[in-house]
Amino acid sequence: MNRRAAMALIGGAAIPTAPLLAQAQAPAATPIRIAGSTTDPYMVPYYASDLGMFAKSGLNIELTTQPTVAGVVQAVAANAADVGQGDLIQLANAVSRGLPLAVFAGGALYRTVEPQTALGVLRDSRYRTAQDLQGATVGVITLQSLGAVSVQMWLRINKVDPATVKLVEIPFPQMVPAMEKGEIAAALFGNAYLRLPEVRTLADTYRSIGPTFYVACWFGRRDWLAQNRAAVKRLVPVLYDTARWANAHPGDTAPMLSKYAKLDLDAVKAMVRTTYATTLQPQWVTPVLNSAYLYKAIATPVSAQDLIFNLT
Repeated sequence: MNRRAAMALIGGAAIPTAPLLAQAQAPAATPIRIAGSTTDPYMVPYYASDLGMFAKSGLNIELTTQPTVAGVVQAVAANAADVGQGDLIQLANAVSRGLPLAVFAGGALYRTVEPQTALGVLRDSRYRTAQDLQGATVGVITLQSLGAVSVQMWLRINKVDPATVKLVEIPFPQMVPAMEKGEIAAALFGNAYLRLPEVRTLADTYRSIGPTFYVACWFGRRDWLAQNRAAVKRLVPVLYDTARWANAHPGDTAPMLSKYAKLDLDAVKAMVRTTYATTLQPQWVTPVLNSAYLYKAIATPVSAQDLIFNLT
């Protein structure tokens, strides 16, 4: 990362009996480049920025937005950003291919009591059970993803061979039109789309992975994390303090999410909002990695220890 040190002189009032003294300003903190994504699970850095929490902690943050979470992973891997939040399956695949990425903090959580993603069908659809989907096509946002794995696990648990159901990639806005045209039978919808009047929830497929696990985690390149350990140790408490605030103030975060994600405010208020992690727990990483390997979303086994960077 390029380092910048800006020095400025602060002039004091002239004192007739003494020469004017020039006082050097402390060098600006080295910027931490965060790659962000403006969806509910990934909003913590935007909240922290709006609340001034980075500045209060003396952190110099450069926050840029990527169009997708995969874009965040690519930006950090390519050294276009220093840190971001990523899907654990995408991170595990990157690590298994030799990319030196590592997790340093917990991000968004899935909890059975408040799912933000679910398998949905048209409200008047004939699809009522997993068995009804045999031979059908189901839309997911990304094939090599936590969502796709959750659908496969849910089918298996309900005694349906996942090989009999075809998964296809399709963006969220196109899911309902594709169902209306008969191109897909069901789709794994994100939170905002589950509230559409045309959609009926069929199943919380994430429950098949476990009761609690990380939907996303904070990560960076291992060399950058090692070289900037002190800065990262200052960053993590700010992320967790912001997470605590956001968890306790969904009404205050709703206008922020509406602004950044360009969602209707009433729709945001109706959403089941993300719970953000305030710790990094290996036991909430492991179910995702085990499930992903079982359903070939990652080519080789990756453990929580393989992913987690020790900041101590």
